[in-house]
Amino acid sequence: MGGGVSAWKRALACMAAFALVGCADYTTRKAQNDPDINPDPYEGFNRAMFGVNKALDAAIIRPVTYVYRNTVPDGGQRAVTNFVHNLGSPVVFVNSVLQGDQQNSFATFWRFMVNTTFGVGGLFDVASEAGLKNRDADFGETLATWGVPSGNYLFLPVFGPGTERDTFGRVVDIFFNPTVWISPSWPSYAQFGLTVVDKRSTNWTLIEDTFKTSLDPYATFRSGYLQRRTSEISKVRQMCVSGAQ
Repeated sequence: MGGGVSAWKRALACMAAFALVGCADYTTRKAQNDPDINPDPYEGFNRAMFGVNKALDAAIIRPVTYVYRNTVPDGGQRAVTNFVHNLGSPVVFVNSVLQGDQQNSFATFWRFMVNTTFGVGGLFDVASEAGLKNRDADFGETLATWGVPSGNYLFLPVFGPGTERDTFGRVVDIFFNPTVWISPSWPSYAQFGLTVVDKRSTNWTLIEDTFKTSLDPYATFRSGYLQRRTSEISKVRQMCVSGAQ
């Protein structure tokens, strides 16, 4: 078990190093005003990984999610979503602190305490009912607030669309998650599986409609992700600036 976990962590480290090297190259070329700069220079690789992800989705993730959506009642699905979000609170808290967002740090900490204690381990979102709300935060956002550019677009199976900065951020976020350090490692794998199914279920209609109607689903997902991510980063930067004044 220990050898498998070590190999998994080494693979994550290699993925992070790859992302950092690519991000550095993108930064250099952008600073030099390279007219031929391409936000998706890995398109061949990305499309291949998109194909792998589509196959994994068709063979495993979609069937499991389909059964989940059609057997678990709405209340149960909301409880799973709440539970997954609550498990991710430590990651959100650490990044909120690193971003200097005191309000979100405070809200995230107390949401975790309240929902874990009174919400049966996070199955019920008692904190929101009491008016205590927060926003998601990740290390990709944190790097953006520190001035690190996005780098090139990068698609990885299961993880989905991202940029080099966000890919590195996702690796760091994994190590911010306390369940990664628990031995045996099944809680970490269970959390990952729940998160994948929950996200696939939440985005079910969007994903299904895109594959049915888009002439180029890869390009559609890429465009949608980059636009959404740019908007999220812009909002976080504005909040950080406002909080610093």
